[in-house]
Amino acid sequence: MFGRSNIFKLSQRLCAKQAAPLTPTAFLRAQSQRSFSTSRLYYANSDFKETTDGLIAALQAERAIELNNIAETQEENAKILQWPQDHGFEVIRQRYHDQVQLVKKISESETLRVFFAVSDIINAESMLEEPEPEFSESEEMEEDIDTPVRLNVIIEKPTGSVGFDCTVQDDVVSVDGVVPYKDSALAIDESAEAAQKRSDLYQGPPFAVLDPSLQSAVQSYLEARGINGDFALFVQEFAGYLENSEYSEWLDNIANIVE
Repeated sequence: MFGRSNIFKLSQRLCAKQAAPLTPTAFLRAQSQRSFSTSRLYYANSDFKETTDGLIAALQAERAIELNNIAETQEENAKILQWPQDHGFEVIRQRYHDQVQLVKKISESETLRVFFAVSDIINAESMLEEPEPEFSESEEMEEDIDTPVRLNVIIEKPTGSVGFDCTVQDDVVSVDGVVPYKDSALAIDESAEAAQKRSDLYQGPPFAVLDPSLQSAVQSYLEARGINGDFALFVQEFAGYLENSEYSEWLDNIANIVE
């Protein structure tokens, strides 16, 4: 055990260690740390407004370009917006949301629903913009391809629903898969839990490996309900219009927040 004298000597050593003066090197290091912190703070304060103003100016310049593009295509945009009404579709969409739903009543016992994401149009474009070998001007014009958009087509009936995973590009609707749902609510539920339940279901074989006569029958079934070449062109144009509009609002929202 420690005696009182030993405790006193230990206390003296600890006090002496704590009170030891800084060596010249340690003093300079401490000074440089304080100077560095102060300079960083000064730099941040001096450039804070400048960088904020720069970001806002860049956002506003980009938005002006987008608004000009929208203004130049007003006539085409009006036709795009009129198309659903002329063909019996109702557009269901929340502002600033990526998901779009088109609904068409086929009969008293049958409803057609088509889901697609606005962001699909720009995501697909970015994938298509990979470096390509150089072509002549005529060859480049021939390579002008519309951007593909994925669709989830749901046919609702009293006995359940059938989902068709499709892709539209140019004026072609390609079927990728077909999934039956005994519970129609599960087919259109957008929650994460429902998405997991759908993924757990047997998805059937890839559409391309089905018998050609069955593939043709499925295509005819969808075409009879309006999922055809005209619909494919509309979806691509509509998705592009919505993406441009949302992008403009997105730029404005960022500018308003950081301002």
